Amino acid sequence: MIRLLVILLMIAALVYFVLSIPRRLKEGQRTVVAVTGRNVSVRGRRLNASMEWRDVRRIDVARAPTIGVEDFCVVLFGNNDESLAVYDVYDGFQTFEAKMFNLWPRIREEWARVFMGSPNISERVTVWKKDGG
Repeated sequence: MIRLLVILLMIAALVYFVLSIPRRLKEGQRTVVAVTGRNVSVRGRRLNASMEWRDVRRIDVARAPTIGVEDFCVVLFGNNDESLAVYDVYDGFQTFEAKMFNLWPRIREEWARVFMGSPNISERVTVWKKDGG
Protein backbone atom coordinates (compact mmCIF):
# COMPACT_ATOMS: atom_id res chain seq x y z
CA MET A 1 0.00 0.00 0.00
CA ILE A 2 2.76 2.44 0.92
CA ARG A 3 4.64 1.51 -2.24
CA LEU A 4 1.56 2.36 -4.34
CA LEU A 5 1.16 5.67 -2.51
CA VAL A 6 4.81 6.57 -3.19
CA ILE A 7 4.42 5.70 -6.88
CA LEU A 8 1.25 7.81 -7.14
CA LEU A 9 2.99 10.77 -5.47
CA MET A 10 5.92 10.48 -7.87
CA ILE A 11 3.57 10.39 -10.85
CA ALA A 12 1.68 13.42 -9.50
CA ALA A 13 4.95 15.34 -9.05
CA LEU A 14 6.04 14.49 -12.61
CA VAL A 15 2.67 15.56 -14.05
CA TYR A 16 2.81 18.83 -12.09
CA PHE A 17 6.33 19.52 -13.37
CA VAL A 18 5.43 18.77 -16.99
CA LEU A 19 2.31 20.92 -16.78
CA SER A 20 4.34 23.80 -15.31
CA ILE A 21 6.71 23.96 -18.31
CA PRO A 22 4.49 26.34 -20.33
CA ARG A 23 4.15 28.58 -17.26
CA ARG A 24 7.95 28.61 -16.81
CA LEU A 25 8.43 29.53 -20.46
CA LYS A 26 5.77 32.23 -20.22
CA GLU A 27 7.46 33.70 -17.13
CA GLY A 28 10.72 33.77 -19.07
CA GLN A 29 9.02 35.69 -21.86
CA ARG A 30 7.93 38.34 -19.39
CA THR A 31 11.57 39.04 -18.62
CA VAL A 32 13.37 41.26 -21.12
CA VAL A 33 17.06 41.69 -21.76
CA ALA A 34 17.88 45.10 -23.26
CA VAL A 35 21.19 45.93 -24.91
CA THR A 36 22.69 49.35 -25.49
CA GLY A 37 26.13 50.48 -26.58
CA ARG A 38 26.96 51.08 -22.94
CA ASN A 39 25.27 48.32 -20.94
CA VAL A 40 22.98 45.31 -20.70
CA SER A 41 19.91 45.23 -18.46
CA VAL A 42 17.44 42.57 -17.43
CA ARG A 43 13.95 43.60 -16.39
CA GLY A 44 11.10 41.41 -15.23
CA ARG A 45 8.49 41.01 -12.53
CA ARG A 46 11.05 39.98 -9.93
CA LEU A 47 14.26 41.17 -11.51
CA ASN A 48 15.77 44.55 -12.25
CA ALA A 49 19.52 44.48 -12.87
CA SER A 50 22.09 45.91 -15.25
CA MET A 51 25.81 45.90 -15.93
CA GLU A 52 28.02 48.11 -18.05
CA TRP A 53 30.01 46.32 -20.73
CA ARG A 54 33.27 47.89 -19.49
CA ASP A 55 32.71 46.32 -16.05
CA VAL A 56 32.51 42.73 -17.32
CA ARG A 57 35.42 40.73 -15.89
CA ARG A 58 34.34 37.17 -16.70
CA ILE A 59 31.76 35.41 -18.89
CA ASP A 60 30.36 31.94 -18.17
CA VAL A 61 27.89 29.98 -20.28
CA ALA A 62 25.86 27.14 -18.78
CA ARG A 63 23.33 24.55 -19.81
CA ALA A 64 21.24 22.45 -17.40
CA PRO A 65 18.85 19.74 -18.56
CA THR A 66 15.43 19.58 -16.99
CA ILE A 67 12.46 17.44 -17.91
CA GLY A 68 11.20 18.71 -21.24
CA VAL A 69 13.32 21.88 -21.45
CA GLU A 70 17.02 22.68 -21.29
CA ASP A 71 17.98 25.86 -19.49
CA PHE A 72 20.78 27.84 -21.15
CA CYS A 73 22.17 30.99 -19.58
CA VAL A 74 25.04 33.41 -19.79
CA VAL A 75 26.45 34.80 -16.56
CA LEU A 76 28.38 38.07 -16.64
CA PHE A 77 30.61 38.77 -13.67
CA GLY A 78 31.57 42.34 -12.88
CA ASN A 79 33.30 44.38 -10.22
CA ASN A 80 32.80 43.59 -6.53
CA ASP A 81 31.53 40.05 -7.21
CA GLU A 82 28.36 41.29 -8.88
CA SER A 83 26.83 39.02 -11.51
CA LEU A 84 24.07 39.15 -14.09
CA ALA A 85 22.43 35.98 -15.49
CA VAL A 86 20.70 36.14 -18.87
CA TYR A 87 18.59 33.15 -19.94
CA ASP A 88 17.83 32.22 -23.53
CA VAL A 89 14.06 32.37 -22.86
CA TYR A 90 14.23 36.11 -22.11
CA ASP A 91 12.84 38.43 -24.76
CA GLY A 92 15.73 40.10 -26.55
CA PHE A 93 18.17 37.22 -26.02
CA GLN A 94 19.15 37.08 -29.71
CA THR A 95 20.09 40.77 -29.69
CA PHE A 96 22.09 40.17 -26.50
CA GLU A 97 23.83 37.19 -28.12
CA ALA A 98 24.75 39.23 -31.21
CA LYS A 99 26.19 42.01 -29.03
CA MET A 100 28.23 39.48 -27.03
CA PHE A 101 29.71 38.02 -30.23
CA ASN A 102 30.44 41.53 -31.48
CA LEU A 103 32.26 42.51 -28.28
CA TRP A 104 33.99 39.17 -27.68
CA PRO A 105 34.16 37.28 -31.00
CA ARG A 106 36.41 34.52 -29.61
CA ILE A 107 33.64 33.22 -27.31
CA ARG A 108 31.37 32.10 -30.18
CA GLU A 109 32.78 28.61 -30.66
CA GLU A 110 32.76 27.58 -26.99
CA TRP A 111 29.33 29.22 -26.51
CA ALA A 112 27.93 27.15 -29.40
CA ARG A 113 29.54 23.94 -28.09
CA VAL A 114 27.89 24.35 -24.68
CA PHE A 115 24.56 25.40 -26.22
CA MET A 116 24.49 22.33 -28.48
CA GLY A 117 25.99 19.93 -25.90
CA SER A 118 24.70 16.62 -24.66
CA PRO A 119 21.06 16.93 -23.53
CA ASN A 120 21.62 14.87 -20.38
CA ILE A 121 24.70 16.60 -19.00
CA SER A 122 24.87 19.89 -17.10
CA GLU A 123 27.78 22.07 -18.08
CA ARG A 124 29.22 25.43 -17.10
CA VAL A 125 32.26 26.92 -18.80
CA THR A 126 34.15 30.19 -18.44
CA VAL A 127 34.50 31.45 -22.02
CA TRP A 128 36.28 34.72 -21.27
CA LYS A 129 38.22 36.43 -18.47
CA LYS A 130 39.43 40.02 -18.43
CA ASP A 131 43.05 39.10 -17.73
CA GLY A 132 43.01 35.73 -19.43
CA GLY A 133 41.29 36.41 -22.66
